Amino acid sequence: MKLRQTFSISCLGAAVFLAGCDNNDNKSSNNLEGISEETVSATYEITLTNLTHNQPLSPPLVALHDKSYQAFKEGEPASTGIEVMAEVGGTGQLTSDLSGHDGYASFQNGSGVLFSGKSATYEIMTETDLELELTVLTMLENTNDGFTGIGNYSIASLAEGESITITGPVWDAGTEANTETADTVPGPATGGGGAAGYKEARDDLVDKVTFHPGVVSIEGGLETSALNESHRFDNPAIQIQITRKVTTADVN
Repeated sequence: MKLRQTFSISCLGAAVFLAGCDNNDNKSSNNLEGISEETVSATYEITLTNLTHNQPLSPPLVALHDKSYQAFKEGEPASTGIEVMAEVGGTGQLTSDLSGHDGYASFQNGSGVLFSGKSATYEIMTETDLELELTVLTMLENTNDGFTGIGNYSIASLAEGESITITGPVWDAGTEANTETADTVPGPATGGGGAAGYKEARDDLVDKVTFHPGVVSIEGGLETSALNESHRFDNPAIQIQITRKVTTADVN
């Protein structure tokens, strides 16, 4: 592979609604061996907007890679990285897995919660001859194991100065039963502090990534639910605007 790697390591937080992880750790690794004259440098601006009514989104992972890397696949069991992200919002395992993958190009971790109706912009640079794809992942905090975003979205044909806007649905990791009780939902709807964090044991009989069926509030008939009608959501849950800002040829 001919690529230059640039990344920041995130933490594996448990109380995701309290604080995000700093994405300026200055822990980077550059692999310049094999960079060819045809290698292309590009900077992408990724703007995320929370489209839900009352579902804060955990600090996201924004990643560039080739098609050989897949963070998740519908209908297949979630990786440990997806499980941790979907249950408590931590991206440490995902970024560790990604940075060790042959198809990795670059990633950035969000540093704060994205509240309903709000937007956040991330700038990510890569120097590689890979056919780039984009993955964006973030947890819906007022759920048991719901997450939103996209996986393996091709941006290889995006020209300099060009933008595209897409949306992401809500996924269910299939790793934790959707009990929606105060001791299992880590978001601000339940106060967060008393909720269980990541559990290695999986108690959802589905045990595969599927489209999320939605939450059931106490008003909706689930007497044990800690959620109310404001925490329900429609699809899509996130808007993603991708802009390719700069393209230069590396002639060194």
